[in-house]
Amino acid sequence: MLSVLALITFIAFLVWLTSDHDGLDFRARDIHRAVADRDSRTDPRGVIVS
Repeated sequence: MLSVLALITFIAFLVWLTSDHDGLDFRARDIHRAVADRDSRTDPRGVIVS
């Protein structure tokens, strides 16, 4: 019984550790940040500025 409780606690900890508060998984969040970074360096015409 104790091992089952330990397993449930471990799984709950992993779920809490890997949960994402904005609803995106890690890859989607990285892509979202890359797009935002790219868009912050372009003017309204789409030309990349430094």
